[in-house]
Amino acid sequence: MKYPFVKVRMSLVKENNIDECVVLDNPKDIFEYTKEYFEGLDREHLLVIYLDAQDVVTGVEVNSVGDLSSTSATGREIFKGAILANAESIILVHNHPSSTTKPSFMDKRHADNFKQVGTMLGICVDVVLVVTEDNYEEVV
Repeated sequence: MKYPFVKVRMSLVKENNIDECVVLDNPKDIFEYTKEYFEGLDREHLLVIYLDAQDVVTGVEVNSVGDLSSTSATGREIFKGAILANAESIILVHNHPSSTTKPSFMDKRHADNFKQVGTMLGICVDVVLVVTEDNYEEVV
């Protein structure tokens, strides 16, 4: 007897190529790299930056868009693209439209959870950053 099943294939779709080799290995460079994207936003956005083994950017995903004071993010959604992109590590960057870089309790909790998930998957979460238009703070 044959059992019916659905074949599934997953692939990463690149919308454009990164023309230059960008190395991100410290919070200041990450802030400068993402600063233009976050300018003028009135809601929280979460970016996931994919890196190879030499900390070279291989992709950037807008992972979620929230409201004035929060954005929804799950480990499943954050690491789905990283797995498909064969990322060695990732960087998480989100903005605070309120203009304060102080990480909230939930920012710290999510950072810890994502680092644990990354450890289990073998994908390091290098940096978690909160940014405003003119400043940044690492979530530790």
